[in-house]
Amino acid sequence: MNRLLLLVFTLLFGGSLFGQAVSIVKAKKAIEAKQFEKAVKICEKGIEKDRSLTELLYTRAWAELEMAKDPKFASEMNYIKACLKSIDKAEMKDKDKEFKEEYSWLYKSISAHYLLEGLEYYRRDQFSKAIPVFQTCFELSKDTIAYTHLGLSFFATNNFKSAFPVLLTVSEWMHGAWEQNSLKHTYNLKVYQELAKYYADRNNEDSSMIYIEYGLDLFPNDIKLTRTALTVVKNKIEKLRKEFALNAQLLKWVNYGLTYDKNDYYFLDLQNDYYL
Repeated sequence: MNRLLLLVFTLLFGGSLFGQAVSIVKAKKAIEAKQFEKAVKICEKGIEKDRSLTELLYTRAWAELEMAKDPKFASEMNYIKACLKSIDKAEMKDKDKEFKEEYSWLYKSISAHYLLEGLEYYRRDQFSKAIPVFQTCFELSKDTIAYTHLGLSFFATNNFKSAFPVLLTVSEWMHGAWEQNSLKHTYNLKVYQELAKYYADRNNEDSSMIYIEYGLDLFPNDIKLTRTALTVVKNKIEKLRKEFALNAQLLKWVNYGLTYDKNDYYFLDLQNDYYL
């Protein structure tokens, strides 16, 4: 009796695996032939028979991603949303992460395509719409461009509590990449401009100068950062002049200002006063 039950179980389980394998092969062939709708139907039919068939969910997400990328399907439905739903279901089923590493390329592809939607919202200043897109992209693939724009979107909506952990992290990432002469496509000038101005507006000259210098390392010809630097240095000097006469400490800031504009009369006059 036990042998009979074992045989039945083996046949059923083996049949399920075989059915899944056949469905996956058929669905992938359909995708490769650009028959995306057919691929989705194959996956859905297989999932209806056995909802535990995890890889079919990944395969369906792949087919839906291809439909999201194809303008031919643009008017039918939001296939990127369907794709995200499928990948979410696949991940919930894939508790042991059996397939997640194998399909890591799919996560990156979904993130790269969805990022375009977020960047379009960002370009239109629709930051509230952009934020969840960037969050999803970063969760999918740890995309640094998505993370950077997430921080900038938080900043643009005055959500500084959420913005600063992101922007401070990103500023370090970018500067570290610059030191290694790598990942230049991820550099974002606005991060340094916003941080420098934020601290400058709050009379925190030392913090402002950190991000001015970081930014000018990456973007040495940026006029906006240079102007912020001149304002910050002058404010620092005026603060110090209220406490001290013109001394070596003040001269250090004067000379510092001249590194940003060697012809600035404010700094030149103070330098002359010190030596006369």
